[in-house]
Amino acid sequence: MEKAYCENCDKFVDYKTVEKNTYHIIHGKKYYYNRIVVLCNECGKEASLNDIIDENIWRLEEAYFKENPKNMN
Repeated sequence: MEKAYCENCDKFVDYKTVEKNTYHIIHGKKYYYNRIVVLCNECGKEASLNDIIDENIWRLEEAYFKENPKNMN
């Protein structure tokens, strides 16, 4: 299994993921999406994993373009 980087532990760690319904504000409007959160198995705080960061960006873009299809290129 790939390891995630935990800033709190300052090392690569095993992790678990959970989904969290959240929002991001773009041009003053809230866009809701299910964000994947990576949690360190050692300390329980949020950790970083590039593939998950990319997936969350894709999910946010999907939520934005669903409400703004005219902005798609």
